[in-house]
Amino acid sequence: MKNSTRTWYFLTFISIALILGGHALNGRPGLLWGVGLAALLNTLVYFYSDLKLDKIFRGRIVDGQDPWGLIEMTRQMSSKARIEIPLVVILNVPGYQAFATGKSTSHNKIFVTEDLLKNFDKEELQAVIAYLVANIKNQDTISFGVASLLSGVILSTSLFLDKKFSWIFSSNLYKKVSQSQGGILTWLLAPLASVIVRISISRENYFKTDALAVSWLDNPKAYARALWKLESYTQTMPIRVPLDTAHMFIVNPLTKNAKTRYFRIQPNTEKRIKRLIGYFPI
Repeated sequence: MKNSTRTWYFLTFISIALILGGHALNGRPGLLWGVGLAALLNTLVYFYSDLKLDKIFRGRIVDGQDPWGLIEMTRQMSSKARIEIPLVVILNVPGYQAFATGKSTSHNKIFVTEDLLKNFDKEELQAVIAYLVANIKNQDTISFGVASLLSGVILSTSLFLDKKFSWIFSSNLYKKVSQSQGGILTWLLAPLASVIVRISISRENYFKTDALAVSWLDNPKAYARALWKLESYTQTMPIRVPLDTAHMFIVNPLTKNAKTRYFRIQPNTEKRIKRLIGYFPI
C-alpha cells in the first residue's frame, strides 16, 4: 500500500473517531465539536503539513548560477518521473542531507545541503536527486508531512507541559533536561508520536522509492555509494532536526540514543544497499 493511501486511511479513522467520540461524550453539541475538530485537523494537514522544514531550514532557490547542474539533473529525473519540475533549494547548513516537501506532484521543493554538493561526485549527486524526485512521484512527501504534523503536535504539547510544570520537581537535573530535550512527559509520549509516524509510513516504501530512483540511473552503485556516504557523515556530522521530521530525510539524521531510537523509521542503510546491488560493503 502506498504511503499516501495509508495516511488518508489514518486521517479518515481519526476524523471519524473525533466525531463519534464527541457524540458519545456530549450528544449533539459534542457531535458538532467533533465535526469542527475533524474539519480543523484536515485543514491543518492540507495547508500546513509540508511547511515545517521549510521554516526550519532557510535556503536559497537555484534559479540562476548552477555550477553543479542541479536544475538539469532535476529536469531529467522529473521527465522520467513525468512530474512537474520541483524547485531546488540549497541549504547553507553544516552537514550532508537532502529531503523533499510538497502536497502533490505539481507543487514541490527539493532541498540539498551545500556540503553535500561540494563533496559528492556527479553520479552520487544525481542519485540523491533521483531519490527526492521518486519521493514526489510516489507521493511520499504528502504522508511525510502529515506524519510530521500529527506527531509534532504530541511532542510539542508534551515539551510545553514539561517546561511548564518542571517546578513540581526539585531536581535541578530534571529542570535542565526539561528545558532542552523534554522531561518525563516527552519521554513517555515519544513512543506514541513515533507510532503515528509508523502507521502513516511503511518502511517497505523506502525500498520501493530506492528501486524507482535506481531505475532512472545508469549506475546503481553510485546510488549505493551516496547512501553509504550519507550514513557515514550523519554519524559524524549530524544535523539537528525535530524528532518528528527525521523520517523525511534520505538517510535518518538522528544519532543513535535512547529517545531517538523510536524515530529511526528508515530501514537500515546496509539493508537498503543490499536490496539495490545484492551485497555489502560496497
